[in-house]
Amino acid sequence: MSLLKATVPLSPFLCTATFRLYNPMSMNDFRTRLARVPLLVWLAVVVLLCAFAQRFFALDQFPPGVQHDEVFIANFAQTILQGQYPIFFELNRGNEPLFMYLTAAMFKLFGENVWALRATAALCGFGALLLTYLLTRDLFQKENTQRGDESSANFIALITAAGITFSFWHLYESRIGLHTISTYLLAAATFYAFWRGWTRGNKILLLVSGILAGLSTYTYRSGIFVPATLLLFTLYSLVFHRKIWRRNLWLIPVIFILAALVYFPLFNFITTHPETALARLGDLSGDMDALRQGNPLPLVNNALRVFGMFGISGDPEWRYNVALRPIFDPLWAILFYAGIVVALLRFKRAPYAFALIWLVVMLLPSILSGSDLSQHRAVGAIGAAFMMPALVLDEGRVFVRLRWGRGAQYAFGMGVAALILLAAFGGINAYFVTWTNNPEVRLIQRADLAIAARWLDEHQGNARALVSAEFANDLDRGSFNLVARNPNHAQFFQGADTFVLPARTNAFIVNPRSGPISEIFRKQFLQDAPVFTSKLADGTNEIEIYELTEPEFQILRTTRGLNNVAQTQDGQIVIRDAYLPGGARTGEILNAELWWQIFAPRVSDADGLAWVGSLQDKMNYIWSEVTSMGYTPSQWQRDDVVVSLLPLSIPVDATPQEYSLNVALASNAGTIPLIKNGAPPASPIQLAETTIARGETPKEKPELDVRYPHREQFGEIEFFGSDAVGEAEAGGSWRVILFWKADEKISENYKLRLIAMTEDGQEITRQEEVLLKGVYPTRQWRAGDYIRSVHDLQIPEDAPRGKAVVRVALLNSDGSPIGRADGAPIAGIEIVGRARNFEKPNPQTVRVTRFGDAIEMLGYDLPRTNLRAGDEFKLTLYWHALKSADKAYTVFVHLLDANGKVIGQQDMQPLQGDAPTNAWQPNEYLADAYAFTIALDARQGAAAVEIGLYDPVTGQRLTVTDAQGTVVGDHLLIEGLNVEP
Repeated sequence: MSLLKATVPLSPFLCTATFRLYNPMSMNDFRTRLARVPLLVWLAVVVLLCAFAQRFFALDQFPPGVQHDEVFIANFAQTILQGQYPIFFELNRGNEPLFMYLTAAMFKLFGENVWALRATAALCGFGALLLTYLLTRDLFQKENTQRGDESSANFIALITAAGITFSFWHLYESRIGLHTISTYLLAAATFYAFWRGWTRGNKILLLVSGILAGLSTYTYRSGIFVPATLLLFTLYSLVFHRKIWRRNLWLIPVIFILAALVYFPLFNFITTHPETALARLGDLSGDMDALRQGNPLPLVNNALRVFGMFGISGDPEWRYNVALRPIFDPLWAILFYAGIVVALLRFKRAPYAFALIWLVVMLLPSILSGSDLSQHRAVGAIGAAFMMPALVLDEGRVFVRLRWGRGAQYAFGMGVAALILLAAFGGINAYFVTWTNNPEVRLIQRADLAIAARWLDEHQGNARALVSAEFANDLDRGSFNLVARNPNHAQFFQGADTFVLPARTNAFIVNPRSGPISEIFRKQFLQDAPVFTSKLADGTNEIEIYELTEPEFQILRTTRGLNNVAQTQDGQIVIRDAYLPGGARTGEILNAELWWQIFAPRVSDADGLAWVGSLQDKMNYIWSEVTSMGYTPSQWQRDDVVVSLLPLSIPVDATPQEYSLNVALASNAGTIPLIKNGAPPASPIQLAETTIARGETPKEKPELDVRYPHREQFGEIEFFGSDAVGEAEAGGSWRVILFWKADEKISENYKLRLIAMTEDGQEITRQEEVLLKGVYPTRQWRAGDYIRSVHDLQIPEDAPRGKAVVRVALLNSDGSPIGRADGAPIAGIEIVGRARNFEKPNPQTVRVTRFGDAIEMLGYDLPRTNLRAGDEFKLTLYWHALKSADKAYTVFVHLLDANGKVIGQQDMQPLQGDAPTNAWQPNEYLADAYAFTIALDARQGAAAVEIGLYDPVTGQRLTVTDAQGTVVGDHLLIEGLNVEP
């Protein structure tokens, strides 16, 4: 089948060749022509057939697996097949489109699989090689070189083609589904059309070369250097070959005008999308900045390194090369550098100049792109690079023939053949053996996922397949699906922090080296031996596949998760359990587990769901936070139980005390309220508690989150600095976090004093307390301990507005200062007062409602009652403070459809968090605006707005009382809205 696929794209070329040979001559004429074909041409045919075979041989297996850049290309091609025709693909740092359109055509013919993707590259590579052979024959014809014999052109072309055929460089570029090889194809096509038109006076070919030069800019970033090569050669011709330059004078500007016209749409897109232009400029090295400042040495050094990759040290990236392997082996490298000398010595002859200009200009993308040596970016120079050794070998062939005759020439040819065979063995072995089997390459190429896909194709049957992956949501899934014949029979999860326990089915669990399942899950769920294992050469497991039966899954599902701890309002997700292991210590990882079940999967990946777990103390200070959603909605199946690992890093300077696990369900539209044990919806919710003890004393200073460093010594205690907000609101509290270290064991419990003062020395407020009293007072500190303490400094309502300075000091138990009596300055703050309104407003709709005993709503402004899915919903609430509230309550505004489903919401403290309810003054009025997007899947029909306030810690809602004093529940409902089609 692979041979058939490989032959079909070549069939037009074969048919044309057959037609030209047959039409319309007699058989005798045909035989006569065949007899006149030089041996070197027949050898070239053999080489080209070898090249074709090598580039299509087992394309779906070499390279092993599918790397992520190939997945991007495939996704771009699929976008085209879906009816979108972009001129530039902005993902993955920007990509020119030509190769993607070619790939889309191959997908249309052969299906969306890895073979079709790479066959596009193979055709480009083979086409470029064939054009290079034809161009080289034309370049070095006797009438162009003025030396040698008629066979020189055929010989140089043969050696060039043979070198490219067996080189690792071209093999790699032609067998991987990346768009760089299209640059070489367009470069070879452009130069071939240009040279034939230039030397033979063919105006049509010259015009075609201009169009092709413009098209080359649509291949890859280095494609812009193709027209630059033509420009430099025409300038060269103006100096050295004025006769032919004058002959084509009027066509020269037309060539570049055509190229510019073809390039203009792409150029216009790039220049009108600044983020795209900046991403492309990021490829340029800092060496250009040095050059602009008058220092060319960095750029010269980089140029020497680039030319050195042909024989000294090659591309260091295993992704693109056998790391550090030069393009040529030592003998061929000598020939390459000697070829450059030959081209320089004969620079006045156009063919040599053209080859040298081609080489140098197309190496510029690598030279200008910085210290990362890259033969990948220099792909357009392949043809010229392999001409250089051929020039030297032809010099030797001609010299031997003239000096010792044809017999010696044949002996010389045998030696050249031996050199080619050695290079062929080296290139083929480097690609198909060394590079393919390298562990780093196999990881980059996701070889493990390819092995799993092929195994599951044969063994999966009706069972489910759950594949662990590093990038389960997109790229690794794409790698797997391009190889698998039945890609939709597998679901993907991120095994590092997620495990899936399906219901009512057997399932295969795939554990690849590239995205391994957490050891915690392996011990917990995968006790039996795998049914399939594939190993690397060093014995490391590359892939493991386990099979679990339905009864086994049922047992695992009931290990935990027998309760309904909390759920979303619409019942899509139910939290079954939250587990915090005991015995945790500072400086360690606390591996919390969240067990949740999918009941009604109606969300999509675009919703951006993610669990947010935080480790908080009694003051609601967040010490650690982690986000996890390694099993996205597109993979969900009803009744799946999912275990999410929340690895919370416990800072080394955390205090030993009780901590809680708080969990929120985040989305692109904001957090999704959770109902815990029948309480009102809230976010986040507290699910578990644990006590954390002190771990080992750090041997070295840890990385601390000190935003404002300040070193001060207070006796045995070293102060490092603080973390605090820059503003403090009068009448509220100002949170400051302090960082300490105990140099020695401390004999008593020190007091902490915080003082806020105006710039002219007036004291604003003072607060004294035993440092970490009841938690970890200083007498318990160990020598070498790092400690973080959290404090809320109360700012009086009558505090003067403006700049203030906060100082921290430590005191003995008798109140005497330790160290500096005036303490150390820790922060400059701005005391602000929110603009307050004590005049009663006039809302659009009056509806007096009381929330609790301190907050009253006078009414609201509702600009629109006829709504549409996807539109913005706006509402302004008018509050009246009856007295000071005891807590900072959160306001919720939920838009509901006729079935009570939330189709839009916003939960926040008043005035975007700037006016917490416990900072309101009696008889104060506030106009509080809310705005959010109505869900795209909002059901048409009647709608209502649900309004209320709740304690963000407990989720407890305030009681709602109407204007007549009747309790109406825990929320206010505004009806009369409608969602229109």
